[in-house]
Amino acid sequence: MMAFYKDVVKPAELRRRLGAHTGGDGDGGGEQEAFAKCMETCPDLMKVLGVLMKEGAAMADPEVAKSPTKMRKAVDDLCGAMEPEHKDALSCAATKCEGMGQIAGLTCLCDCPDMVAMMGMEQDPEGSLTAMCPKISELLACTKGDSCKAIPDLEAGQGLVIGACAMKEAGCAVSGAGSMETCGEGFDDAKCHGEAMSGKPSEDCCTGVGKIMECMKKDCFLMAMGMAMSMDTAGNTEKIIKGYADGCANMDGISVDDFKAAGKKAMTPPKAAAEESAAGGATTCSAKAAAALTTLVAAKVLA
Repeated sequence: MMAFYKDVVKPAELRRRLGAHTGGDGDGGGEQEAFAKCMETCPDLMKVLGVLMKEGAAMADPEVAKSPTKMRKAVDDLCGAMEPEHKDALSCAATKCEGMGQIAGLTCLCDCPDMVAMMGMEQDPEGSLTAMCPKISELLACTKGDSCKAIPDLEAGQGLVIGACAMKEAGCAVSGAGSMETCGEGFDDAKCHGEAMSGKPSEDCCTGVGKIMECMKKDCFLMAMGMAMSMDTAGNTEKIIKGYADGCANMDGISVDDFKAAGKKAMTPPKAAAEESAAGGATTCSAKAAAALTTLVAAKVLA
């Protein structure tokens, strides 16, 4: 979801992606060519850029990004300025132009304003989760709409947010004291992960991993590592975890399957409101968003 964050929260980045600039930085020529082709299919797209430049500037302000209230107002102002033709142009670009799926995030954001909380994951993950987790069922239902489904990697990002809410509900820290990032300070990733992947972690590395697990709390460590494993399609995280699980006596018999089960449970979408009522009001804050969380949860694993 970092691409979503950059392209939607920072309109300047969105304009760059669309090739709106005329400078020669980066691969602007290719982007301008893609935009020009898309303009033939979606001629109203240029009107969208005008709205973004006029109403979207506040969303690129770092101070606004730090405040959920200010960001929500900035989003409301931008979405309020969007006419139906603008939203149609964005949907057109997202569905009919190659490589333009990411810009669907803007119409998705206007249709599902609770996504504003996702934007704060990078600056204030705890605050963002506090705002987002109670509404996660409604948010997930909203993002199933046509305006959101074209966003690349949306489901993966949602899975991380679901897991983050599950961790929060379980009393785990996703930032600050007790978090993976803080508990892993001073841990030699390069050395220890290399040893773990070889199947022969040293005593020092086993001790280090044990301290991280103790600092985070065992169940939280299992969830975080299980989530990181599920998000790593290359399979390197699983190899690292298996190395520690099989090669460290202080892992207390924990297996790779235990990590997988904890991650899967954490990332399971919450029941819809109707299902909860039918089940007698059972509730859950298991929640499904930012690749931002990959950094928070797996900072010391995916080195």
